[in-house]
Amino acid sequence: QNNLLFALLVFLYSITGFSQVFDTPGTSTYTVPSGVYSITVEVWGAGGSGGDRSNNGYTGGGGGGAYARSTLTTSPGTIYNLSVGAGSVSFQPGQDSWFGSASNVMAKGGQSVANNNSNGASGGSATTSVGTTKFVGGNGANGTTSRSGGGGSSAGPTANGTNATNDNGATAPVGGEIVTEMGMRARILAAEAAELVDQTELEKAVMEETDKYL
Repeated sequence: QNNLLFALLVFLYSITGFSQVFDTPGTSTYTVPSGVYSITVEVWGAGGSGGDRSNNGYTGGGGGGAYARSTLTTSPGTIYNLSVGAGSVSFQPGQDSWFGSASNVMAKGGQSVANNNSNGASGGSATTSVGTTKFVGGNGANGTTSRSGGGGSSAGPTANGTNATNDNGATAPVGGEIVTEMGMRARILAAEAAELVDQTELEKAVMEETDKYL
């Protein structure tokens, strides 16, 4: 069985040094810190599973999760629900990951391969994800007569996921490496209005924080 197993790491970071990590699949909450009026939220959908077989042969690889990002206006003390998507271990898709609600900021999970099927699965859809910036997950490779297909990579903050072309998992784009190594994640950067109100500066801070984990 060629399964892609993903967990979602939720990383919360504020310009004032506050950080919080969620790494258990399931639902949780995030409370906006004092003095914070704007948060940038990034989410990655969980990966799909490769197929299984009840007879001899090889199956396709699972699809990687999509990526979505939005900057939200908020206020101190606001409580948001969030969901940590878990990677698939069956023919069901990888779970979606979302912040606030599935209609607020959400990234779709990658598709999984049906049993006894040699076709690779599609990556998580950007079209049906929700966010200002969205990228599609990479597709899994098809199985051949001699090997199973590798899994597609997750999407990154600036690029679509990479499609797998052989039995190896695809290499993720810049910013998606953490997803490959650590599983799935969502990240929230909170900016104090008094210290960081310019949108360009906020986006720069997002990318600088990403670089620390590459």
